[in-house]
Amino acid sequence: MSDIISTLKRLVQLGNTELSVEQRINHWLKIAKRILTLVNANPALAAATLHIDNDLPKDTQHLLLLALFGKLCRLNDHYLQHVLASLLASLWLSSKGTPSDQTANIIRFLRKHNLSIWLDIIKLQKAFRSDKPINYVADIRLNMVQRLCLLANVFATKTKKADYREVFTQIVLRLPAHHRHLIAPLINLFNGVLPGAKVYANGVPGALVDIQQNHGYVFMLSQDDEDGKWLPLSSIRSPISLSMPFEHFVALYTDTATARVNHGGTPLLPSTFAIQTVFSFRLKALNRRF
Repeated sequence: MSDIISTLKRLVQLGNTELSVEQRINHWLKIAKRILTLVNANPALAAATLHIDNDLPKDTQHLLLLALFGKLCRLNDHYLQHVLASLLASLWLSSKGTPSDQTANIIRFLRKHNLSIWLDIIKLQKAFRSDKPINYVADIRLNMVQRLCLLANVFATKTKKADYREVFTQIVLRLPAHHRHLIAPLINLFNGVLPGAKVYANGVPGALVDIQQNHGYVFMLSQDDEDGKWLPLSSIRSPISLSMPFEHFVALYTDTATARVNHGGTPLLPSTFAIQTVFSFRLKALNRRF
């Protein structure tokens, strides 16, 4: 358990100032790929940060939630990797220790290589560092990916997670009509019970450890000497919103890893395909360097 917590806390490494611009871009792409691999394999860990108070760095939560939201909205891995990397770039550029000439060099490089999505995300630096990022989410000038970045930032910024459903409802009501359907895939996530919640499964108290689209793995007392079992989400209830400490959830998630292996059911994250054609050939060539 401590290994997972330690890995999560060290996940975001923005890189030192000695790197060249091209080295820095590739460094961010590598970190983004690492984050995406983790969320693809363990979406429950990212989902749990939505509602469980934790001491993970805000930037880490931001990136985990952005990866989760992006996958649920069917952004493919190649595209989402660059979105995550551009967020890392934005976080580095907005940090106090970043020299101004480095900022100019990064922007010049991105323009030269037509990396427009990176430039779109970098424009949001002020919003990412705001104490009230929710004030920026409804801006009609935002594109879909910018809005997802800000949505993830809202939930990463909140130190108390208890009202995450209410906040999501407030945000959706304020969104421009032409973007509301685009975040429809997130509704089930916010309406359902999340990993780490204390629940009742078929009337028996337990803890939800993992979720698929239609099933949840519940750790509960059993006469069959089982650690837990996969059950239909329709049989899992959380009449009172209660969650276990984040460290306890991670420990339980780790201890049940073997028992949770299931070859049936529908995974939480939908399949994606190479349909995002935002990037130029130059970007693809750059991406092949690591």
